[in-house]
Amino acid sequence: MSEYVAAPPPPIGREPSSRPPHPTDLWKQYEVHVDLYKFYIGVMLKLNGFYYLLTGLMVSYYLSRPEGYLRLSLVLPALIGFALFAVSVYGGVLNLNTRRDIRGIVARLHMRTAPEFLVLSVLLWVSAALVGIVVAGLLTLIAYPDLPSGRYFR
Repeated sequence: MSEYVAAPPPPIGREPSSRPPHPTDLWKQYEVHVDLYKFYIGVMLKLNGFYYLLTGLMVSYYLSRPEGYLRLSLVLPALIGFALFAVSVYGGVLNLNTRRDIRGIVARLHMRTAPEFLVLSVLLWVSAALVGIVVAGLLTLIAYPDLPSGRYFR
């Protein structure tokens, strides 16, 4: 009985063979990219909704009772916001690679139009900008506990 010995993988950056990919494989890649695109947009919208809901609840509770160390409860939404900001910027940049890949697949399949993946990048960057503004506001409330009382505006 002989054992199967797998061939070593090709060097990084090279195709396993010099033949172009089969159109069926290209269609599978296309479908995976489009399905992931739809999934990522849904996840982005849900995460943003959750973040703004959590932040709104915690800020409104804090503003109704701005006393003592309650302001430290705003650290949680600030940390989550910072993480969401970083992931949004990183995801927006990485999505540009996916956009390039999908355009290459569309060209090899001789399709006339391609889905515009730049929309996801723009949404992620807008989300990052808005979350950044919210985090700055949260950090301001944490750093200046007397701000909600209006003491600084008299």
